[in-house]
Amino acid sequence: MTSTISLVLFLATFLTCPLLLAQDATQTTEARKAESLKVTPEALQPWELKYNARFARAFQYQLGLQEQPGTATIQNGSTVQFIPNPEHYLVKHSLTFQFSELFLTSSDFGNALKTFSDLNPGKRLNLAELCGGKKSALKPALNCVASPGPWWQRAISGVTMQFSLSERTRVASGIVVPAGPFPSDYDKAGEIDFDPTKIFILGTNWKDAATGLAEVTLDPGQEPADKDCFRRGSKANDRPDAKACTKNHGGSKGGLVGVLAVAVPTFKYLRQTQFDFLKNGGVLTPSPFPEPALNNYTFTWDLRRLIAPAKERVAVADAIKTYNAGPKNQNGTKLCVTISNGQKSYMPISDNFPENSCKLFAEQMSEGQFQLACVVKGGQVIFGDKEGNRPPGNACEWADSPRAAQVNILQ
Repeated sequence: MTSTISLVLFLATFLTCPLLLAQDATQTTEARKAESLKVTPEALQPWELKYNARFARAFQYQLGLQEQPGTATIQNGSTVQFIPNPEHYLVKHSLTFQFSELFLTSSDFGNALKTFSDLNPGKRLNLAELCGGKKSALKPALNCVASPGPWWQRAISGVTMQFSLSERTRVASGIVVPAGPFPSDYDKAGEIDFDPTKIFILGTNWKDAATGLAEVTLDPGQEPADKDCFRRGSKANDRPDAKACTKNHGGSKGGLVGVLAVAVPTFKYLRQTQFDFLKNGGVLTPSPFPEPALNNYTFTWDLRRLIAPAKERVAVADAIKTYNAGPKNQNGTKLCVTISNGQKSYMPISDNFPENSCKLFAEQMSEGQFQLACVVKGGQVIFGDKEGNRPPGNACEWADSPRAAQVNILQ
C-alpha cells in the first residue's frame, strides 16, 4: 500500500513539474520582455516640441525705435534754415528665422531620454526607432544622442536668415524727402549667415549626450562604438587612454574631417536697397541706378575649428567620466538570493560585494543555488536568472572579483 501511494505521488509530481516549469519559463520570458521598453518619438513628445511648435519658435520679430534730434537743417538757396525734424523716431522692423530651432540638440535629446527613464524605473530602453533600426543601421545610443540627425541637418542648423525694414530719415542732403506710402520710404535689407561649426561633433556634444544617458539603462548592443573610451560594467574601472580619447572626440581634427573643418568657411550675405533719390540742382530726383540693391559677401576661414580649445577637450574628459560611471538610477541595493529546497532567502549586501562571493556563500549555505538581484529606484526588484547570471541591464553593476573570491576561499 505504501509503495502504491509513493508511485501515485511520483507520477503526480512527474506530470505537474513540467507544467510548473513551463509556466515559470513563460512568466520569466514575459518579465524579461517587460523589462525592455521601446522608446518612440511619440513617447518623448511631452519633452520634445512638435515640428509646428519648433517652426514657430524659429521666428523672432524685433521692433527698433531710434530717436532723432529735434531740429534739422535744410538748404534754402544760399541760406540754411532750422526746422523741426519731421521724424521724432525712425522705426525698424526685423524678422529673423533661426533654423537651429527646427532640430534637436544633444542636450535636449539626452534630457528627454533621462526624464523618460526616470518615469519608467528599472526598464531598459530600446532606442532602435530613434537611432536607426529598420530603415538604417542601428547607431550606438551615445553616438546617436551626440549627433542628433544627419550632417545636412546639422549644417542647416547653422543657418540664420533675417529681413529688415528701416525707415529713412526725412531730411537728406539739406532737402526734405517727401513721405511715401509704406513700405516705399523704408530701406530693405536681407541677410543670411551660415556657421559650419554645428556640422562637426564637438566635446560639448559628447558631454551633453553622456550627461543625459548617465542615468539611463540601455538594451544590450547599444553601447558606444568607441568602447576603448566609453564603456560601462566590469570595465568601468579601467582607465581609458585620456590622450587618445581627447584627440578622437575633442582634440585636433585630422584627415578629411580636418580639411573640411578649415575649408568650409563662415558665410555672410547681405543685400540692401539704395536710397532712391539724388540731389540735382537743389531738388531730389528719382535715382537712375541700374542696381535696385547692393550685395555684400563675406567669407571667413578659421583655423580654430581645426584645433579644439581647452574647454572642448575638458568636455570630452567629463563625458568619459560621466558615461563610464554607469546608470545611477540602477545603483540600488544589491541582493544575494540563496535558494534552498525551493525557499528563497534575501541578503542585502554592500556595493563592493562581488558576484562570485555570492556564489561562494550560496555553496556554503544553500547547496549552491543562488540568484543575483538588485532593488532599484521605486522599490522594483530586478532578478538575474537561476543560473547565476547578472540582472538585465547590468543593474547594480554586479561584477566578478577574482581577488575577493580567492580571499574568501583561503579563509
